Amino acid sequence: MKKQKRRVDGRYAMIALPKEKNPRGPLERPRGPANASLLVTMITIAKLASARPHSVSTAGTKLSEIDKRDTRRDRFRDGKSLRHFRNLPHQRELREIRAASLRQNPTHTLNPNPTLTPQDRTLLSRIQQVRARYASMPSVRRELARQYPRWRTPPVWEKATFVLKAPWWHQAVSKDGGVAFRVNFNPDLIAKAAKSRRGLFCVLKDRIRNELKRAFGHDVPFWCALDETEDGRLHIQGGLAISDNEHQKAKEALQRAGGRWQHKQGQEHQAWLGGPSYLSGEWASYCTRKTASLEERTGQSATYASAPIKKRAEAMYARDREALMKFHCERA
Repeated sequence: MKKQKRRVDGRYAMIALPKEKNPRGPLERPRGPANASLLVTMITIAKLASARPHSVSTAGTKLSEIDKRDTRRDRFRDGKSLRHFRNLPHQRELREIRAASLRQNPTHTLNPNPTLTPQDRTLLSRIQQVRARYASMPSVRRELARQYPRWRTPPVWEKATFVLKAPWWHQAVSKDGGVAFRVNFNPDLIAKAAKSRRGLFCVLKDRIRNELKRAFGHDVPFWCALDETEDGRLHIQGGLAISDNEHQKAKEALQRAGGRWQHKQGQEHQAWLGGPSYLSGEWASYCTRKTASLEERTGQSATYASAPIKKRAEAMYARDREALMKFHCERA
């Protein structure tokens, strides 16, 4: 109750003032600068909390055009670096052949400009003409640039994309045996996973992880990527870190993860395990060939690797990166 000091009959006294009615309702506080800003902040927080609950992953946030451009540029860079790694054995072999030829014919090092006969000059001019003719063709230049890109330092593991990480994930799986796998899912299961807030790939990947844990009694290290066939059928494929005597148990677990098979025949194709020829890095590149487009469509990451595989792959990549950089430094 508000009071005001007033003079009554020559003396001052505190007189209670009548209560003012709030025109905005009995429960609303009078507006003011501080109260208005606080109210706006609380309303904003409430809208954000209702729009994105804590259980929803932020992996589905759409990327800006700048982020998309940087991601494409990083994938292109990692593709070049991967070709450097794959060309390393061939380049080492060429160096050994050249060193052996120089040991057998040391005159090339003693006399770098030998005297050429007229026949040699004619042959050399023809070789130069043919080389200049074909090297100027755009298709030949593009093919040479694709197979033998200009040397650039490979990125560190933290800045590499799935283009460069997937081959080393598979290499970490195949180091102790391992096996390549593919799982085809029930169409109803895929439709239900696409409506989930967690995302399609997270739901399917967790089914594989849970069924493997149920079958083996512990977490089985694996890596996988979302892929799509020509007719638009989604499936998951990658690598499992298991021994040779555990293939049947793993195949049964993958069949359960795929859901109920709708057809009477062909259930053996629901879960597939590859042979030793699928333990190379080409299988990893094949699995991730459509990952970029699927990530843009689903709005979340479409690759996964267990923590033990990531740790081992990072150490193996650091070793191979150091060897590649040392080779090119010596050649320079």
